[in-house]
Amino acid sequence: MENPSHNGLRRWKPVRLRNVVVSTQHNAGVDRSHQIEPDLIEHVIRPIVPEEFQDDAYDVHVNPSGRFVIGGQSEMPV
Repeated sequence: MENPSHNGLRRWKPVRLRNVVVSTQHNAGVDRSHQIEPDLIEHVIRPIVPEEFQDDAYDVHVNPSGRFVIGGQSEMPV
């Protein structure tokens, strides 16, 4: 990160995107690497990454801690 000073104020300015980490719940039968990751990249990550970082060779990590198939209201105690 670059930390330029403007009018005596220090402000952080991002200069490069290195990693995007997304954890998302999914059905047990959905393939993470062939469906979830490409869909997230196309429909979520690319549209929100600022233009100045689109050319960066950033890594995308989807559910890096493993499958995420249990959760939500059905798992909440009644």
